Parts: sequence; structure tokens; C-alpha cells
Amino acid sequence: MIIINDTPKIDVLVSMDKEIVYLRGLSDTLKLLRDNADNYTAAEAYVQRNAVLKGIENDVKKRINARSTLLETMDFSITQLLAWLPKLKDRITRSKTDNYDVETITFKEKGILDSVQAINFFNRYSGIVLDIVITEAGKEVNMNTFLTKVDLGFFNDTAKYFSNLLVKFSQSIKTLDTMIDDLTDEPYDAQSEEVIAASVGDKAVTVQRNLAPHQLNPLFWWRMRRMKKDIKSLVDANADIDMLAMKIARLNNRRSGIEDPSLDRQIEIYQDEIIKKQGKIAQIEARYGD
Repeated sequence: MIIINDTPKIDVLVSMDKEIVYLRGLSDTLKLLRDNADNYTAAEAYVQRNAVLKGIENDVKKRINARSTLLETMDFSITQLLAWLPKLKDRITRSKTDNYDVETITFKEKGILDSVQAINFFNRYSGIVLDIVITEAGKEVNMNTFLTKVDLGFFNDTAKYFSNLLVKFSQSIKTLDTMIDDLTDEPYDAQSEEVIAASVGDKAVTVQRNLAPHQLNPLFWWRMRRMKKDIKSLVDANADIDMLAMKIARLNNRRSGIEDPSLDRQIEIYQDEIIKKQGKIAQIEARYGD
């Protein structure tokens, strides 16, 4: 099921930019974590103590490489997506379509939008994973106390889907491109989907099975039409990344056993930036009458 109601191309491109920004933030966070071997070891050790994370890692070991770890695979998948998502964006930019609507969207266009939606899920789940392992590595609080009920349910209930995406996005860029290239340029509709799938196979009409057997949020692109939501989520994404970096800085202080004025100053900078971003969100919401 898709709900795409006259979604302008520019809104789709803005959404893609948001995902690219978040992917870069995740990549930077993992680099910060790797820069301190003790922190990274503590984070990997917690993966083994958490049933959900260990289950994802075990799945990755079975399907990719027996020596793969969760954090290493996340890092590689993020690198792949940072290379692939701009190529998807270029496909949208070069297309003649100005607005995406359920009446006119093609199977290939729908496949691209489905892929971006899957990347959005991947980013959200990856952010929660890093928040959990960094916080627990620092032995600050139990995850049940700092995650909202919604995030905790999301983390527990959709682990299998994330694991499938982790494996899929670890494939070559050529393989990911082929997943889109194989889709037909015929206009999308449910009846045509059945006919084409029966004659030439599912790969011509959908990327959903290639990504994972999971029902994505059908309202995703309907909601993304509203620019203020894109702006707010972009600001929120940056705030999320800053918060992760701040936690790593605190973890570095704790591991060194001494207070480091430069790290303390960095923490203050992160805190100030988060406050500024929260203020920007409030300004945006006020401008739109929220």
C-alpha cells in the first residue's frame, strides 16, 4: 500500500538530503567511538550482553561473514549508503516527474521511494543502537530508563527488519543499483503488479522483498509532503548526533580517570548546539502556526 498524494519532487530531494546528513552523523559517531579502543571494546562487549543486539549480530555472522561484528557491519553499510543514496537522488533529479502521485507513479519511481523509506528506518534504528551501546558502555543508566516506550518498542519489535537491511545494504553498489534497474517503468497499480510479477517475476515490480518482508509506514511520503516536518526532522537528526558525541566525550572523561578541560569544553559546545537547535525548532513551529 502506498499513499503518495501529489508529493513534489523537491520534497523528496529534501528528504534524501536529510538521510544523507544523518548517515554522515552516524559515520562520524562510529569514528569517534573507534578513536578510543577502550570505549569501542566496551561497546562491543555490551552487544554480547544485550539479547536483541546479539541476535542481530548472530544473523549478520550467518549471512555475511562469521567474523563480522554488529558495529563493523553497521559502519560498512553506512559507507555503502553514503555512496548509493546520492545516486538515487540523481535518478530523481534527472527524472521528468515533478510530482509523485498514486495515479501516475511508476514501479521504478515507487522502488526508489521505497528504498529511501527503508534508509530512513535504517537510520532511525542505527541511531538507537548507538545510543544504547554508548550509554551502556559508560554504565550511565539502564536502557529501559532512557529510551521512550515508543523507541523501546521500536527497538525490540523491528530488530529482524533492521538485520535484513543491514545485510542488504552491505551488498555492492552495483547490486543495489540493479535492484532499481530491474524495475519496470510502467505506471504502478495493484492489478498491473500482479500481471507483471506473474510474467517476469517480482523483481520487475517491487524492491520490498529485496529489502525485507516488513510493512513499512504507508503514510511516510504523505507526511513528508509537509516541509516543516522535513526541517524539524533535519534539526532533530543533528541534535541526535550531537547528543551521541557528547556521550562519547563523557565516556572518554570517565575512562581516563581525570577531568579533561578540552573535553569538558566540547561537552558544553554540544549542549549549547542542542539548545540552539531546539530553539530553531520552536521558531519553525511558531512560523507555521504549530
